[in-house]
Amino acid sequence: MRRNIPIFRASGRLLILVVLLAGLLSAINAQSFTYQGFLRQNGTPADGNFNLTFRLYDSATGGSLLGTVSLTNVPVANGLFTVELNFGAVWTGADRWLEIQVGTTTLAPRVKINPTPYALRANTAGSANPTGSAGGDLSGNYPNPMVARLQGRSVASTAPSTGQVLKWDGSAWAPSNEIWSQIGTNIFYNAGNVGIGTNSPTARLHLEFDSSDTNATLRLHEPNTADSARLEFTNNNTARKWQMRGFISGTATNDRLSFWHQGGQGEIMALRGDGRVAIRVLEITGADLAEKFPTTEKVEPGMVV
Repeated sequence: MRRNIPIFRASGRLLILVVLLAGLLSAINAQSFTYQGFLRQNGTPADGNFNLTFRLYDSATGGSLLGTVSLTNVPVANGLFTVELNFGAVWTGADRWLEIQVGTTTLAPRVKINPTPYALRANTAGSANPTGSAGGDLSGNYPNPMVARLQGRSVASTAPSTGQVLKWDGSAWAPSNEIWSQIGTNIFYNAGNVGIGTNSPTARLHLEFDSSDTNATLRLHEPNTADSARLEFTNNNTARKWQMRGFISGTATNDRLSFWHQGGQGEIMALRGDGRVAIRVLEITGADLAEKFPTTEKVEPGMVV
């Protein structure tokens, strides 16, 4: 049985939202239950290990202490924690209040636990199971109804296969294959083209976007300020490869867009941020280009020789 407990705030800017799950108990002495909570510290979900103390009283203030459970190094991940509590044979049907302490901070007021959430079910109370026709999103009869709908929308009767997920197909929730496959930490898709910005991609990866100087279609970002962003070209013939490297330095003069040959040749050509071009070897071949021309005349920018 599930019960939502209100939010409480105490000094030290600790905030806790708790959910109480009262288990069905098979014997009067086995009165443990699962307690789930959500802990905020300074307004954000807490992370780490915390010392938690739970005290059960018979009154909202003062009263008699019926039991204490102290837990150390309770793991809290993204604000969530789960603990098992057992105060012994203290559930008589009378009102009970739970006081929670996080570290040295005691939260107030106490949380009232009404008789219904901690009601016990004896082994002999088999007739207490629901009977008759199921309703709402369930179909069939108790004690074994089936889920027929989710949020009022039909669930298909088709049995799922391994790896399939439940998806809405427009008329019902039905098993469907995931688009992406996963091996280890890698995800992949081999069935066709992938489009970003288009629903009719014409290449394995098709990017379509009305870009601008400040909003590019594709951006390669290198977080290391002393290194280049790289675009690589390879095939299965050899280990050699080409790379286009973009380096942004502290000054435009040292910015470079380079063509690198990763086969021992290194940088072949570079375009610098100041407009200059650096080429390792410039080779011009062909009879028309190799003809001599006078060198006594002054060569001006824009002349064709």
